[in-house]
Amino acid sequence: LDDAHVIKSDDARYEKYQDTFGNENIMRCQAIVDVEREVSDKLKLWTNLRDWRAKTEAWKKLKLRESKGVYKEMSSQTKAFSTALNMIQRNPELKENPVVPTLRALIEEFQLVLPVIRAFENESLQAEHWKEIETLTGERIQEDPEFCLSRIMEAPEIDFMNDENMETPRVNFVDVRDEIDAISNEA
Repeated sequence: LDDAHVIKSDDARYEKYQDTFGNENIMRCQAIVDVEREVSDKLKLWTNLRDWRAKTEAWKKLKLRESKGVYKEMSSQTKAFSTALNMIQRNPELKENPVVPTLRALIEEFQLVLPVIRAFENESLQAEHWKEIETLTGERIQEDPEFCLSRIMEAPEIDFMNDENMETPRVNFVDVRDEIDAISNEA
């Protein structure tokens, strides 16, 4: 990448000389510009994959009791990574890169967890709601001060909106499908 910057700098200098001497046949090193863009996009792709994994690993370590207010940050970061990936995918050279679907799958998988995290931030959750959640998950969430978000993120899918699973249908959890659609549409 450093060599590409040097060549691009030389290209700009040669172009300036050609302008100075009035040469109308300006030669461009378009191939160098294209290679630099491709390498830069690949670097962004791999960097985003590394950063996404680091970000989600840090989030997994958050204890549920310490995670109040993290939904907005998580949602914002998820949108930012998704947007960056969409920008990178515009490079036709990267459409077949195997890292693209890997990163896309990791982001989409996390998007499924966001509504659950948002629901846990609901200040209106009462003891009976927690009891129902604990029954559904098989976890003693409120009694376990060490309960981390990783246990939610790595749990099998639970349909919190299915009234058959809920003793109290008035529990107002976020509609997962609407939340995922909103996140996907904004990305």
